[in-house]
Amino acid sequence: MINQVPSAFRNFVQSFSDLRRLPRAFWFVIGAFVIDTAAYYGVLTLMTTYFHSDLGTSDALASTTASVFTMLVTLFMLGVGSYAEQFGLRRAILLALLLTAGGRALYSFSAHVGGGGATVAIVLGGLLVSAMGVSILQPVCYSGVKQYTDDRSYKRLRRKTK
Repeated sequence: MINQVPSAFRNFVQSFSDLRRLPRAFWFVIGAFVIDTAAYYGVLTLMTTYFHSDLGTSDALASTTASVFTMLVTLFMLGVGSYAEQFGLRRAILLALLLTAGGRALYSFSAHVGGGGATVAIVLGGLLVSAMGVSILQPVCYSGVKQYTDDRSYKRLRRKTK
């Protein structure tokens, strides 16, 4: 048992050394994914509060709107996400980040419009654009991780876990 500790520690350290050897494109994919995931879950937790407190909607409508947003992300991911991979990973990721940032900015500033139908239209438009961006980014990032890791790294990982 004690003889296994140095070997296990060496394998642990080697795993992090292996990460340094991955291409820059891999880290671009991971960075985009981390940034968007943090923004997605950060915004999602505050979305109902924003709709209720800042836009003056009822709790039920605020919750329904947030639920519809997550549903749209899932539905768009089925079609748009796989189609976006045809543009290339870098272009698809940049487009997705632009769409999510633009959509979030759009519905964030809707509270300053003055209310009424214009506010509703801006919020819905912003949510649609943001949902489209998230739905592109998720599958493209998964595809990027798969593309930038090779069979050798996978086989090496499998040997270490057995």
